[in-house]
Amino acid sequence: MRGDENMEINLSRRIALLVAVLIVIVSIGMGVIGLKFSSKVILGQVEEALLQIAEEGGVRHIEAVITKDLTALQELSNNEKFNLWIGKFNVWL
Repeated sequence: MRGDENMEINLSRRIALLVAVLIVIVSIGMGVIGLKFSSKVILGQVEEALLQIAEEGGVRHIEAVITKDLTALQELSNNEKFNLWIGKFNVWL
């Protein structure tokens, strides 16, 4: 009889160990899948944000260049010597 009890204990321990190992394997698998999925989503969001920042930065740069050029032209148009010099050419036109 004692041999049967030891065998039952061993069998119950084996079943518990098998269940524990399965739970660990499933948990690790779900963790790895979740990590891969979340990293892909985060990388996509970061790339999208970087593209948006690059577009905004490019627009700001172009706007700054145009503003600088327009300011220079405005200063030239306000300059009396330049207006007198340009006035000489208007006679020829």
